[in-house]
Amino acid sequence: MCFLDRIAPPLLLLAVLLAGLHATPARAEGETPVITGPGECESCHTQLQEEWLLDSVANLAYDQHFRKGMGCVDCHGGDYTATDKSAAHDPAHGYIGIPSELDIPALCGSCHNDPEFMAAQNPQLPVDQYMRYWTSRHGQLLRMGMRKVAQCSSCHTAHNVRPANDTRSSVYPANVPQTCANCHSDTDYMAGYRIPTDQFEKYRYSVHGVALLDEGDIAAPACNDCHGNHGAVPPGVQSISHVCGMCHSLVADYFEESPHAAHFAAEGIGQCTACHDYHAVAHPQPAMFNMGPDSVCISCHRHDDAGWQTGRQLFTMVSNLTELREEASRELANAKNLGMDITEGEFLLQDFRNNFLELRTLSHSFDMELIETKAEEAVTQASEARAVAFGAVEEFHFRRRGLLVALLLSVPVIIILAVKIRSLDI
Repeated sequence: MCFLDRIAPPLLLLAVLLAGLHATPARAEGETPVITGPGECESCHTQLQEEWLLDSVANLAYDQHFRKGMGCVDCHGGDYTATDKSAAHDPAHGYIGIPSELDIPALCGSCHNDPEFMAAQNPQLPVDQYMRYWTSRHGQLLRMGMRKVAQCSSCHTAHNVRPANDTRSSVYPANVPQTCANCHSDTDYMAGYRIPTDQFEKYRYSVHGVALLDEGDIAAPACNDCHGNHGAVPPGVQSISHVCGMCHSLVADYFEESPHAAHFAAEGIGQCTACHDYHAVAHPQPAMFNMGPDSVCISCHRHDDAGWQTGRQLFTMVSNLTELREEASRELANAKNLGMDITEGEFLLQDFRNNFLELRTLSHSFDMELIETKAEEAVTQASEARAVAFGAVEEFHFRRRGLLVALLLSVPVIIILAVKIRSLDI
């Protein structure tokens, strides 16, 4: 860290202190918020070496409330110009100290729920978070008086509030799973709530978790993409397919046309999760259809019924296509290593991959006629790609044979020329 980076937060704090902003009494309900500066609060609390304040000052250059000129009294109340503790903490100046968990949503909402105020501060932020929060499971439990539930500072922190696109923010997409896990993976904290505490561990190694946390794909879903942000609720059986369908829209459309849709609805079965699970969503594999121990189909279908036969047919089809893809890739790579041009084969193999992905999507319709048509297209493309590879290898060997013949033919000519040259020298 350079010298300027180290001194920037203290300098910013000093600049705000020297600005001479005046303290305002606590806001009455419905009153337009008025921004104040940090004031004299730090002169005492810094001497007390309070961790929260030291962290706040260290992150002052990045905290969004401090950057907007807001100070301690805007949330905690009191007189920030006073140097005497009793005067600074005078309830007549609206001092509330550390806000109760029950009061934090209303406190944050006093600014964030004010359209006029927020339009002047950050017009991009929605002003319905407060109302949405009370529709969430967290909000419902808090309204019942339960304090061990998430409220604003639980997710956004109290003194280090950064924008969601800041990689150091607690609500940056890649940080959201850990932010939720701070509570939901704590078995002691979650004791008394009848929900599991292994969601993060399952998500961590799921296809979604690997994409987000290992591969850095921030478009991959985190907790809030499925459960919601401020209006977070557990998706119900009938809504899970709509949640998944926000990203996997084509899959959802095909499933709605399948024979499973009506049956799942009648039995109250979660459409997507019945086969793919919730947090531990694995990458789809052919074994899902093979009617063996790894199959998801055998939980409903029995040996040799229509579903069992369709599953086996899909397993055979997908397995064969997977093998064709691997063979074509291997043979094209071999031709490329020989220095041959395989551009046409690579295009064909890409077309094969696209059709293979489409076939996996189509499998949710269980329309075997449609699936087989797509499979035939993929087989043709893989076969043509292999033909390109074989042709390139054959051309390579033809060129080598041609070079050998040329060399053999050139030897007599070279000997005749050598003899002729020697006779001329004599």
